[in-house]
Amino acid sequence: EIKNYEIFEGDAKVYFEEFKKRSKTFDYTILDPPRQGCEQSALKDICEISNNIIYVSCNPATLKRDMEIIKNCGFEFKTLKGIDLFPYTYHIEAIAVFERVKR
Repeated sequence: EIKNYEIFEGDAKVYFEEFKKRSKTFDYTILDPPRQGCEQSALKDICEISNNIIYVSCNPATLKRDMEIIKNCGFEFKTLKGIDLFPYTYHIEAIAVFERVKR
């Protein structure tokens, strides 16, 4: 019965441009990029429109790279949790939470 959320499906770049034009912001943005992580330009766009970012990653190397970009955009790393969704394999999902630094 949660009613205060929105889901957007399609090309993220198109949505980012529209959100920036309308100065639309979000309390939370959940990212679940592919193994290669997010494009730097996409991360910067997300940082402009988000107050908090929840980043779900299946690749620790790209998560580390993207964490630096998010932190450089004015966010503070809050927590990281590993989740073993694939027992008996080396794969692990990581969930990182970032919060915009108060100005």
